[in-house]
Amino acid sequence: MKTDRRSLTLQARRLLAVIVAAVLTALVWVGHVLTLFVGAADALVTARLGVPRVAYICGRLAEVVRQTWKEEV
Repeated sequence: MKTDRRSLTLQARRLLAVIVAAVLTALVWVGHVLTLFVGAADALVTARLGVPRVAYICGRLAEVVRQTWKEEV
């Protein structure tokens, strides 16, 4: 009886390890795809608007975030 219980416990642990590995692998793939997509979108926006305009917009956005952060804290 004990060997059956240990065997089931071992099988459950292996199954859990496989599930955790599959979830982590899926998260890694989603992260890579998302990073590539955001990079491509950034390149397209920069190509369309031009580097100086994108740099100005990013600077303004950073300034607004800094001001908002100071007001809320």
